Amino acid sequence: MTVNSGWDIYSKVLCAFDGVMYGIKPNGDMHWFRHEGWREGTNDWAGGPAGIKVGTGWQSYATVLHGPGVIYAITPNGDMRW
Repeated sequence: MTVNSGWDIYSKVLCAFDGVMYGIKPNGDMHWFRHEGWREGTNDWAGGPAGIKVGTGWQSYATVLHGPGVIYAITPNGDMRW
């Protein structure tokens, strides 16, 4: 069952809780998504199917992780940012 499309434009995708996801584009733009239909598998998204742009500059991180209520980023030299 397809619930959205166009995710191939993101170089990184983070899954959070209760249907919240973040997509990071190669240019560093971060978009927030909340899949309202995650329990039923429907195509119902808060903020629309393209998400809401919530940040820039994320392309400079080697790794981006989602923790409980926070996003961690690891720089190419190994520093972790909160």
